[in-house]
Amino acid sequence: MILDTVLGNLREAIFSLKIKEEEKLSLWNILSHYNRSVSASIPLKRDNITYILKGFRIQHNNLLGPYKGGFRIHHSTNFEEVFGLSILMTLKCALIDIPFGGAKGGIQAIFKDLSEDEKDKIVREYVRNLYCEIGEYIDIYAPDINTNPKLMASFLDEYSKLKNKMSYGVVTGKPQELKGIKYREYATGYGVGYITEKAVSKFFKKKDLKIAIQGFGNVGQYTFKKLNELGYKVISVSDSKGGILCKNGIDFKKLKSIKKEKGSVIYYQEIDKNCLILSNKEFISLNVDIMILAAINDIIKKENVETVKANLIVEGANSPITKEADEILSEKKKIIIPDILANSGGVLISYYEWLSNIKGVEYSETELDKALKEKINSTFDLINEISKKEKISLRKAAFSKALNKLFEKAKGKGII
Repeated sequence: MILDTVLGNLREAIFSLKIKEEEKLSLWNILSHYNRSVSASIPLKRDNITYILKGFRIQHNNLLGPYKGGFRIHHSTNFEEVFGLSILMTLKCALIDIPFGGAKGGIQAIFKDLSEDEKDKIVREYVRNLYCEIGEYIDIYAPDINTNPKLMASFLDEYSKLKNKMSYGVVTGKPQELKGIKYREYATGYGVGYITEKAVSKFFKKKDLKIAIQGFGNVGQYTFKKLNELGYKVISVSDSKGGILCKNGIDFKKLKSIKKEKGSVIYYQEIDKNCLILSNKEFISLNVDIMILAAINDIIKKENVETVKANLIVEGANSPITKEADEILSEKKKIIIPDILANSGGVLISYYEWLSNIKGVEYSETELDKALKEKINSTFDLINEISKKEKISLRKAAFSKALNKLFEKAKGKGII
């Protein structure tokens, strides 16, 4: 479904651009296809039986620079999902004006069933299958769902062995001792926090707002942390097992500890009896001012969109709202901060990590935080201005800005 949503939004945005009809069709033909698709069979031996996992990489478009995109391990990973996400990455890089193209990859596997050794082995096998299509100036990988600095280190190590040289710039989100940037770990969540603050300053007259965060993985946790630092109170958080609602607010450190110890946020109720445990269905219908979607795609859809009460929805995850649901929410005047802006902090700081690896430039956390906040805020101002001027949603405005950048580049290269 994610591919249908992305292509639907892409088509609508392209054919709304103020360019010639034949140019619109040309741009659609370019961006609705990918430059290259690579797949692999990943062997996994268990109990003397060899099983085959599916691996994918879509290199969508490199008009602006080398392909760049996350690498995930998840049971839902498939060709269509990866294709849709690769398009979003192309648009994201264009929107925030960094010299990368879009890509996405992953392995289809039930992550929780894998041992640490098996995770390392399948990542290395993936690299051995695809390494000719990987490179610091070709295709740069980054962590995504169920991948982390440790697995990125395995990725780098295997690639460097195959190339017979250390190639630090081939992957971002690495451990610090391998020339990674620590700030990259929290950049996506911090960016979501900053864009939420920016939206509040534009669309709300008060700061004492009820905020819910769907998802408490890397993005959700650091979004929560940043919002706390900015003075906001989060009253509800959910994960795959359900949610917790605490009208007086949730203590971030205690929730993080409970999640780590017991595996779900729902056990927070054991330390605060005034909190309620929610089903994921109940969570979506919460009466809150702001809902931050920071887990997986297709969370709000036709079946549950009518229950959504939040006035501001921030897409910390990629494509968490289907196109049909998005149109219904827009008709209801709900404000949606689109994923290609809201969660762009990760790729922005990945760019700085890549620059550091390639050119040897070092950046302090203060410099990176300032750069992230400024980029998030200035890009929001630009798309908000387009939104008001054209009387279109923030999503359509963000797509419009990104597509105009890609169109000019394609035209300059003689492709259009």
